[in-house]
Amino acid sequence: MSAEFDFDQILNLEEGFYQQGFDEGQSESTKKQYIEGKEFGYQTAYQRFIIIGYVKGLLKTIPQTHASLCSSNKALSLTLLQLTKLVGEVRPDNSDVSVAIFETNIVKIRNKCRVLNGLLKHQGDLVKEIDALVGEISGQIKTSESADNMW
Repeated sequence: MSAEFDFDQILNLEEGFYQQGFDEGQSESTKKQYIEGKEFGYQTAYQRFIIIGYVKGLLKTIPQTHASLCSSNKALSLTLLQLTKLVGEVRPDNSDVSVAIFETNIVKIRNKCRVLNGLLKHQGDLVKEIDALVGEISGQIKTSESADNMW
């Protein structure tokens, strides 16, 4: 029988288990972060395109419900055309160019909705109504941004 025993192997056993636990924890954390990021992305996209869909709906219904005003008011007709163009430029993909276009156009769309509010002599605040509807349908994402600048 050999009297030689490698004590270094016993001392390294703890380090091996530590490294295995660390690797497993890091792997689990990466998977969870990926899933959380994907869920956040879906919710953000959903909220953004609810706004675009709602504005597209407005663009269909305003000419129908305010036909006489649309035919006599050039400013209203021009605002609707500009709004249609802005909404049409938004693409539903996640490329850097598409995101930049969305970010730029959504501010302009918001401002055009404010103009529409005045031109239609709407009693409430159309932008706040859209914000409330979007919040009710899709919830709110917790961000560091101001809620007034979300779209």
